[in-house]
Amino acid sequence: FALPLLYSSNTHMKRSLTSAPFRATTSAGDAQSLTDGVQLSENVIMPWVGYGTYRLGKEKAYQPTLDALKAGYRCIDTAFIYAGEHTEKQVGEALQTALKEQVVGSRDDVFVITKHWRKYHGYEKTTECLRLSLKRLKLDYVDLYLIHWPGPAYATMNRRNDVLEEHGPWAYATTVEKDMVSVRAETWRAMEDALQQGKI
Repeated sequence: FALPLLYSSNTHMKRSLTSAPFRATTSAGDAQSLTDGVQLSENVIMPWVGYGTYRLGKEKAYQPTLDALKAGYRCIDTAFIYAGEHTEKQVGEALQTALKEQVVGSRDDVFVITKHWRKYHGYEKTTECLRLSLKRLKLDYVDLYLIHWPGPAYATMNRRNDVLEEHGPWAYATTVEKDMVSVRAETWRAMEDALQQGKI
């Protein structure tokens, strides 16, 4: 699941409502096209319907994402961790092809969502996570950046139930429970700074 989010706001706006292909509607039921969406702030409209890249598999996200853009999708959802950290790069390549082939007129015509991964909690690590995501996506900014998982990273993905039962849910955590609130706050601060820098 995804928790706190940041999206582009008035202080750093890449698109205006008059020139963007997006149209605000009062509800998803009123949407008539893939570019109709919810108005998040004065200048930001997020399409109600987006193309999700989860479960496309390693080395298989490029063509389906490009096909989705050709079909008219203008909201693409991905994440740092998808397909073992391979999906963002392929989404970025599909976006570049779509721009080159004039499938979309400009970068501003696509609403791109990605997600921060839990092993990057903390200020410096969050900054690095976003930097890597932008590099993979071949973008200067994303339109929506989510905290994909608010909990801690684990030292291993091979967690044993008997150890968890004996030592509790934090047995494999790389951050101790008492520090998690402050570490999350630093994650959020890094995201706010990235917003001010125009990366979100």
